[in-house]
Amino acid sequence: MTLSLPTLRAHADQLLAALDEEIRLLEIRTSQMKALSAAIVERAESAMENLLGEMQQAQDAQAGVDARLKQTRAALAGDLACPERDVKLGWLAERLGEPQRTQIRRRRRRVLDLAEALRQQQLRTSILLAECARVNRLLLESLFPRSKAVDTYSGRGPERWRPDTGVVSAER
Repeated sequence: MTLSLPTLRAHADQLLAALDEEIRLLEIRTSQMKALSAAIVERAESAMENLLGEMQQAQDAQAGVDARLKQTRAALAGDLACPERDVKLGWLAERLGEPQRTQIRRRRRRVLDLAEALRQQQLRTSILLAECARVNRLLLESLFPRSKAVDTYSGRGPERWRPDTGVVSAER
């Protein structure tokens, strides 16, 4: 296959556009995770419900971006006559000229930084939820004797809870 520089540049530009969208989504998802943590602390149920809907929309948008990135990666692999699995941002940047090389490196760094920030925020939110469950369990254990089961209520009605079990049921 003959390497067509204009085609390669066009596909690299498509990749840059998809990376910009990826960056935007990572920023949105990080802010959503921060807002979810705040809503949990404030016990703002309506805010949490709205956030969960927004998170689903972001997940749907992510699926579209992932598909575009996969398609662009396949096109670049065809342009460079190499296996698709070899087309990675760092590898690709070495094969492109300026200014695309610098742009891809910059976006790659930004995606990595944002992905780490999202991972950290998700971890903080998970710890917050675990701590809430622990505090709830301690409160229930202090209010009710360990030997007796307690009636609690869920969306399905009354349920029995024993202090030596978890607050959240893993069963459906």
